[in-house]
Amino acid sequence: DGRKGEFRSPLNQIKLAAWEEYAFQMSRKSSKGSPRQNLYDLLEIWYVALRMVVQSWEEEEQLVLQWLLINSGFHNEGWFSYNLTIS
Repeated sequence: DGRKGEFRSPLNQIKLAAWEEYAFQMSRKSSKGSPRQNLYDLLEIWYVALRMVVQSWEEEEQLVLQWLLINSGFHNEGWFSYNLTIS
């Protein structure tokens, strides 16, 4: 089904940077402040953290944790629900 703004998994993309870019672009296309935009913003934060882990492996564990804390990557209040389909 080709609905506009539908989530597409970036797993078939080779570079993690492509995942970040996808989440960034989808966030910008979403309604400001919508649950969908919040989800894509959070995905972008986690994709950056994942890239940092992959690039630095265990050397920069504290850096990755700081990135997630600074960007509210552990924030789960009002977690995303079925409202994503209507935002």
